Amino acid sequence: MSLFKINRNGHSFLVIWNKEIPNRLFGEEISISNISIGFDLLKDDSDFVIILAELTWNSKKYSDFYGFDIACELRLKHRILAPIIMVSFLPENFFNGDTRYNILKARGTSFLQLPFDSDSLDRISKQTRALTPSSLADISVLLLNPRHLIDRFTHDIRYELGHDTLKAKATTILADLPDQFKKSTKWEKLIESLSEKNISEEEFYLRKKAIILKLNTTLLLEGSDPQNTTKYKLLLLEDNLEDAETIRTALNPFYEITNVTNGEDAIRIIDEDLENHYCALICDWRLLVPGTDRQQQWQGYEVMEYASKNRFYALFSLTSLDEDSRKYISPYISCTYTPLTKDFEKGNGLWLIYMPIINQKIEENLAVIAGLPTGEGWYKQDKADYKKDASGNKSASKKSFASFHQQYIEKRNSNSFRNWNNEISDLANRMWAYYKKSLSSEPDRSLQDIAAKWGIELNRNVKNVLVIRRLYLALWYSQSRLEITIRISLQERFQAIENPVLNIYSVLRNRYWNDQIANVSSIDIEDIYKKLLSAAKAFVSQLALEPSSLPSGILPEEKAWLNSIGINLKLGNDVDYYGNTSE
Repeated sequence: MSLFKINRNGHSFLVIWNKEIPNRLFGEEISISNISIGFDLLKDDSDFVIILAELTWNSKKYSDFYGFDIACELRLKHRILAPIIMVSFLPENFFNGDTRYNILKARGTSFLQLPFDSDSLDRISKQTRALTPSSLADISVLLLNPRHLIDRFTHDIRYELGHDTLKAKATTILADLPDQFKKSTKWEKLIESLSEKNISEEEFYLRKKAIILKLNTTLLLEGSDPQNTTKYKLLLLEDNLEDAETIRTALNPFYEITNVTNGEDAIRIIDEDLENHYCALICDWRLLVPGTDRQQQWQGYEVMEYASKNRFYALFSLTSLDEDSRKYISPYISCTYTPLTKDFEKGNGLWLIYMPIINQKIEENLAVIAGLPTGEGWYKQDKADYKKDASGNKSASKKSFASFHQQYIEKRNSNSFRNWNNEISDLANRMWAYYKKSLSSEPDRSLQDIAAKWGIELNRNVKNVLVIRRLYLALWYSQSRLEITIRISLQERFQAIENPVLNIYSVLRNRYWNDQIANVSSIDIEDIYKKLLSAAKAFVSQLALEPSSLPSGILPEEKAWLNSIGINLKLGNDVDYYGNTSE
């Protein structure tokens, strides 16, 4: 098996073929480049993927049609959305009726029989649309996963079919079960029971439901490996202990779950979660006082509303299978949530279906948190890289790196985030104890620069930036009037600059300008001020803060840290300190 990249008519094609591909298939004036084997290619930005059905690789034969296995792997494992064009020496109808080739039924997949001409390739390319995340999820479950058999059984097996037809159709559907599942249950016996003569319609549908439930618990969705999944922290509010136990049993391998039965306890946990460690809130819709039919003071939908105003949680409501009251209340609820049905008869399989939904909503919220800092430096991905040649001449080029935003998302979305954040808090605590000396009535002029004292540079490490951001925010919200005093030695007079932005810069960078100009014979105060302002702006930009009045876009864990050192974020100097060029 070989991988090739082809550029044709402004489109790029990733071609998966045996050894060499026949150039004539793709017409004239094309460029072909070989790609080393490995599925890191799936990060490629190709417009189309072309796969030979008769791939041979690792002892695979032509008759194995291994290309279809690769196509399914691209969709299911690597979540590729690009259109796939399957090609084969056999006609398309050869692959009808076999579930191994179900991908041909799916949107986003087309077929070409070999040999084809370049015009046919162009026509198919225009007709085949890329998938969306929702359509990929749809075909993954209903076509490319054995669970599509549940859908077929649900829709095709009906009471009015009659004994013989019903038995034949049910046998055909269940014959497509993967081999490892055929022996786990006596499906023939279940089919005989379902197709038994003279049973009532009511009894028929009860027996059909039993088979569907068995299929649900048998055909668990694949790809949920707790070893390779971030164990997000969930808050479960469920007053029924039995229901709560069922949910915990299903989700505990994949999530860290805190379960409470009382709405007031949930509110207390939400209030205490200043760092937004919990990622999702799953709430029973209606909460009763244990052992009674009286409602609790906080109902599930009210807890969700409260959480939406105070934390970045993915919100989910739990409702019973036949409960319709939610539909009447929903228009009056001031938050966005996703309903989950408590159909516990389906067992753990139901929650494995819900897991991708839960994870997607959590990841959407994490993206919102990561987007809070709005300063330009948060998203910047390049910087000037200066080098000198042998003659000493300096040249500049752009050097790319992962933005702070990208680095932060990676950390926030990992199991190590809590420890990583604790390390930031511990270092910020020690540094704050040192730099808050500048807040006294007689500030300590001997404070060292952050780089000299702590060895922290504002390089491309997001951890360093987040530590210094906390110090900056602490100094800003401390409400003390830091002051830089510029001394004009010959005229023996002083000018105080009461600009917090400039003063915070001076404290952390230890650039007290009166020391730097003490021995200068003449000085332009306005010029010195402009230089200081320029340096402070660059510093604030590096910290991904807005160069304006009150700092905006503060992360939840930053707010929690400020709260821990006794600083009130409601205070601060709400003045545009960059609006003027002089004080």
